[in-house]
Amino acid sequence: ITSLVEEKCPCGRTFKRISTISGRTDGRIVIDGISILPQHIEKILSYFEHTTKNYRLIIDRENNRDRIEIDVGVTSELFVDEMKKMEAIKSEIKLEILKNLKINAVIKLVEPKTIPYPWKPGKNIIDRRYSQKEWVKETGYTLRTDD
Repeated sequence: ITSLVEEKCPCGRTFKRISTISGRTDGRIVIDGISILPQHIEKILSYFEHTTKNYRLIIDRENNRDRIEIDVGVTSELFVDEMKKMEAIKSEIKLEILKNLKINAVIKLVEPKTIPYPWKPGKNIIDRRYSQKEWVKETGYTLRTDD
């Protein structure tokens, strides 16, 4: 993220300049050295019949390792169905994310309409690894620390 500076340069040049580049706009996050985009997770979730596009990523540090929890919105039919089916879907999602993105995520299925659809990049990411200032500096986004 950057902007144009129209003020005259101290050296006397009159061309427009760009300010310091301060962040990204694609929402890329790094989990244990692996760079992923939230869209990758959204695509994987779209493979499953009973999941919705509503999801939330909660990233934390545990024993000096990054830990990611993915809260996945599911359809009302699945949420009232039997527990064995829900556990099977959780395992399938976890395996698919591990196979495609190489990250070991904790999957949590949540009730329908609990998580709003993230219309803006980064709105469905809660990263507790950084302070607000560090996060804005690294990504250019405002950090959500709580729900």
